[in-house]
Amino acid sequence: MPIAMVIIGLLGIIGCVVWLIVTLFTHRRKRWPAIGIGIGIVLFIVGAVLLPKPSALEMGVSRWEKQDYEGAKDRLSQIDKNHEDYDSAQKLLERLPDTAFAYYVKQAEENLKVEEFKKAIRNCDEALRYQPDNPTVLKLKAQIQRAEEKALAAEQEVARKAAAEETMQVEQAAKETKRGRPLNEWVESGNWSFRVSKVRTVSSISDGLTRYTAGNGIFVIVTVDAFNNTKRPRRFYFSDNIALYDDAGNKYTFDSYEHVMVLDNLNGTDPDLTQITAQTYRSAQIPIWVLKGRGALHLKISGQRVKIDLALKV
Repeated sequence: MPIAMVIIGLLGIIGCVVWLIVTLFTHRRKRWPAIGIGIGIVLFIVGAVLLPKPSALEMGVSRWEKQDYEGAKDRLSQIDKNHEDYDSAQKLLERLPDTAFAYYVKQAEENLKVEEFKKAIRNCDEALRYQPDNPTVLKLKAQIQRAEEKALAAEQEVARKAAAEETMQVEQAAKETKRGRPLNEWVESGNWSFRVSKVRTVSSISDGLTRYTAGNGIFVIVTVDAFNNTKRPRRFYFSDNIALYDDAGNKYTFDSYEHVMVLDNLNGTDPDLTQITAQTYRSAQIPIWVLKGRGALHLKISGQRVKIDLALKV
């Protein structure tokens, strides 16, 4: 009966609310749906009050089924000796320690299998509340603690290796950054690509420049694929902010811009080194003429000759 009152009251409230909404749009009388809502509320409240409350035994069994053994123990212990459920409650209380102990031990073993060490130790502690000196549980807890320590050590080792790898990558990246332009590799720079390499055998052209040396100045000569191009050559600006490094990370520095040799060959003849005149460029950029979009620079930097191949991107 109380359940029926609750259901009828709830359905009545819903129906009368819908009825009241309809009357708002149809301009009909709103008295009856309002009365219906009131009656539904009364039925719902009375039915809820009259609903039977679960007994302490039922609540204890419910906690038991949810593996809340401490809660079940509290509920079952509240049953008075004169109550009709007292004997049933006592039987459950007698079974509860063994049941709870077996449950927590099983949970700890399952947690150990999936390496949930914190939960496993917590379940062992719960089991020891019912059998504090049980050797099986004490041994299991020690095993779990050793496994946890081993797993933690493995995680720390993995983290250490990862940190070492990251440090190595950072150092490598720093080294690559320090090297600047890699040797013997084409590097993109604006509309140009260039490649730097050490000149191990000094060419006759470079030898010819030695007569114009003055201190440790930079000496530049441009060689091109074809000297018979009569069109205006392309200009390439080689800026002083381009640092050159060898494979060992040794930096080549621009000693000076005081003496720069520029070969501008447009007549199709071989260069006459005796006719090359020294030009002084004190600005940050050195104009270099390159025919047909390709060429090579021979620089004397830090007392060493370096070759730079150039190519204009099409």
